[in-house]
Amino acid sequence: MKYAILFIGLLLAGTASSQHVRFGVKGGGDVSLFNASGPQNITAKPGFGGYAGGIVEIGKFDGSRPKLQFELVASQRGIKNNYKVGDDIISKRSISLFQLSFPVLFRYFIRPSFSLNAGGAFNYNVYAQGKTTSVKNNATVVNKYMDKDQLQSVQGNLLLGINYYYMLGFFLDVRYNFFGTPLLKDIGSLNYKDNLHTIQVGVGYKFQHHVKGKGKK
Repeated sequence: MKYAILFIGLLLAGTASSQHVRFGVKGGGDVSLFNASGPQNITAKPGFGGYAGGIVEIGKFDGSRPKLQFELVASQRGIKNNYKVGDDIISKRSISLFQLSFPVLFRYFIRPSFSLNAGGAFNYNVYAQGKTTSVKNNATVVNKYMDKDQLQSVQGNLLLGINYYYMLGFFLDVRYNFFGTPLLKDIGSLNYKDNLHTIQVGVGYKFQHHVKGKGKK
């Protein structure tokens, strides 16, 4: 993770010296869908969480349509699954995941107040704990994935989103994330596979900061 932070720091330092830069903060909630496959029939259920972080937006000049944005985001994700045999649910699983993410995205402003965003992110999984509860006897098993070396340390994801400024400096942010790499490792001969999808909805604020020129928003 330290190499990712160093890389982003060097990139920002080299770029910000000759560009228009704005800093900001953001936060909100997310909905996670965790598609998994294994020896049992596993169905995804919506899980809820939240996130908060900081952003750096870089453009050629204040009103430029294309811009780059770098972020550091901490997320607490809730993940849920049902395990089925036929049509009968035999157990329910919930996972609490804490994740640090380093998104890099390209933003294009269709209007001064509205932009389309696309990019990718490097994600470091700090902690994950799961609880599986049997429907038949209500017994619960706690699984600390890090202790059993079942949690992937690093994941990558692609992202798409929209951003809308609704008043001076304040914005609404909606984003879809697709994780192309699994959260959990293939466990022995179980042939376990998964991928995570999340939708984030949040608000934020961008401060005025100028390396060159004067801002309009």
